[in-house]
Amino acid sequence: MSRLFSSLRHLVGRPCLPDPDIEQGIPRPRVRRRLLALVSEPSPKILRVDQLPNDVLVDQVLSYLDLPDLLALRRVSVLFYELTHHTVIWKRLLRRTDVVIPPIPPTARYTLPHLTGLDLERLLLRAISVERRWSDPSFNEIQPWTFNAHHRICSMVALPGGPYLIASVCDHGSNHYSLVVFVTDYSRGGVIPLAKTRTKTKAYHLQARYLTVNGKRSIVIAYVRKEYKNHKERRRPHLGPHDIDISDYAGDYEVEHSVAVKHECTVLQISLEKLEHLSDPRLHSETDRFLNYAIAQEAPFRLLAVIKSRRQLMHPVLDEIRGSPFIAVVKLPNTIVFKNLEGGALATMDCAATTGFPNNEHTILAIRLIPVQDTILVVRKLRTPPLEPSTEREKRRGPQDLLTPFIEYYAIPPIGEKPLVSTSVSTAQIQLESCYALDDVTISDHGIPTRFDDSIKPVLWSSADAYAPSPIHIFMRCYPPEAYMRLTIYPERIPNVRPPTPPTTDASPKDLAQSAFEHSFQTYHYPISHEGLYGEKLPPQHPAAELRILPGSARAILYSVYSDTVTLGHRVHIMERYSLPRAQTEEKDRKDVCMRFPRWPGMKSIQTMAWDDTIGRLFVAEKDTSMISVLDFGAAPRLDDDGKRMPLPVHLSPHPDDMLTPMPEVPPQEDHDMTFLSQSNRTIWEERLGLDFPENGDDEMPPDYSFPDDDDLPGYDE
Repeated sequence: MSRLFSSLRHLVGRPCLPDPDIEQGIPRPRVRRRLLALVSEPSPKILRVDQLPNDVLVDQVLSYLDLPDLLALRRVSVLFYELTHHTVIWKRLLRRTDVVIPPIPPTARYTLPHLTGLDLERLLLRAISVERRWSDPSFNEIQPWTFNAHHRICSMVALPGGPYLIASVCDHGSNHYSLVVFVTDYSRGGVIPLAKTRTKTKAYHLQARYLTVNGKRSIVIAYVRKEYKNHKERRRPHLGPHDIDISDYAGDYEVEHSVAVKHECTVLQISLEKLEHLSDPRLHSETDRFLNYAIAQEAPFRLLAVIKSRRQLMHPVLDEIRGSPFIAVVKLPNTIVFKNLEGGALATMDCAATTGFPNNEHTILAIRLIPVQDTILVVRKLRTPPLEPSTEREKRRGPQDLLTPFIEYYAIPPIGEKPLVSTSVSTAQIQLESCYALDDVTISDHGIPTRFDDSIKPVLWSSADAYAPSPIHIFMRCYPPEAYMRLTIYPERIPNVRPPTPPTTDASPKDLAQSAFEHSFQTYHYPISHEGLYGEKLPPQHPAAELRILPGSARAILYSVYSDTVTLGHRVHIMERYSLPRAQTEEKDRKDVCMRFPRWPGMKSIQTMAWDDTIGRLFVAEKDTSMISVLDFGAAPRLDDDGKRMPLPVHLSPHPDDMLTPMPEVPPQEDHDMTFLSQSNRTIWEERLGLDFPENGDDEMPPDYSFPDDDDLPGYDE
């Protein structure tokens, strides 16, 4: 038997695969003949493996093969094509893999008993292939696939690891703005919309995160929008009294408005259980069974909080702090507002002036909540008067204020039943080199998943690595010289902390998740100092283009837009892959960190983009259309339009791709109005699954989630 295993391993090993992580390519002729001989030639010297019972092959022989071997064996014959699709093979491979799998939704749908063969293959293929392709300079061809969003896309955000995409959209007349939740890994293939809610005006600074709110595993969505201050102006059909639509104003930077405007940061919750039921392929979206189920459900979106201000709100961030879901949002120029999404009043924190500059202007550029320290990371700029020009170039340019960036930590204020207003001094601070212009500052995510994780991830062999924090990368564009700066803060282990006690074999998934989570929170922190801060400058790719970035924890995308390009509607000149270091040891002798990004037809007409670096997936919304292109660096099983495997459908019983979760309970059809059921799906989504905000003004918002500015007068809404 050992001779059989070694022969099988040798014959289907990696040398026969030009690209082992995808189901494409043909082995070399000599190796192909040897593979066919193994299963077809009757010879006393060669044991025919296909003569063994299927149980022996699946439970014994194939357990010695890894992912590339299984994909190679799948191309040998129809028998092995069928056998290598058995779910038990992929469950076994997932349990023993030492590769950190991408993030997955923290629900019981992604536990080992409920994962389908398609889910397992997709997880493993993405985990192994994305880094291999990303770091391969010769990988310069990528075939995008597209889907129709049926709306114009304003902005997007992708949940890490899939399968959800949140988009801020509007109709083609720019009269109505909404949020739409898409599922991008639909089991029948393609992308489908699941839920929609109106936002009145355009949603900016869109953020989304997996969080648990009052015990429910959810997606929490935060966005900022502008609203007319006066009721009369807001009630006009579309435009204000001066034919001004406030949704036409940019939301990425502070602007002067021609009408009185207020700003709102809205936080919504949508249950992951509802999304999983609505995307269940057994409830097909074209059948009365699905419509019955959808109509019987409550509106999927739940309003958690609304933070209002006359000053501009920017940079909302979501995270878990002290075991509770939190939102933090910047109120320009120098204030941060915190709220516990499970209850409590607002806490408003003003950042104290830098020592030696009490009267100078301070402006917050970006923030990031750090759960392992109960702190918030803040990037601010200090404006100082111009110096006397020392060169001819500076004399020709004229006087310019100097901008000095600071990286700081602040303690998160306590959240109580009463509003709190305070001024805080930073607990740690470093000063960077001054420049004349500083903008487009972003901070990458720390990568720590939620502590309330019901999925398989905590029980995997690599769970300790999965819960270890990622480096935090700070990106900022500065001038002079025109360049992007990357600064990195690496997590460090706290010394003299014992590792966690290994859980027993009969420990529940909840106990395993808590053990891994507490280990990461007890043994890591992010110290900032000049000695521990690493970075590099990225020069512009073209002298006539402006450099921008799609940030990530391990992989980022650099792209250049022409200098005359406005904020929306990019004419992209160059795109590059940018590999980020994962440890301090990788900072030395970094070479070939930027590689050309594969080109595709829609590269020069981009409206907005969303980047998920965990699986190497880029969403690109084309300008003036409703089409979204998807570029995948990670491999995945190939499916046809009906969701069947390619190149051949699988004929196994039970089918490995069938859903294993309990079937959603569908109410009897006769309990509903059949005339309503005959309406189009779009009308049903609009009327039954959408949440329209009150039309009579802010006084109809729930009082617990609406709190005016600390400096606003009682006539705020008048």
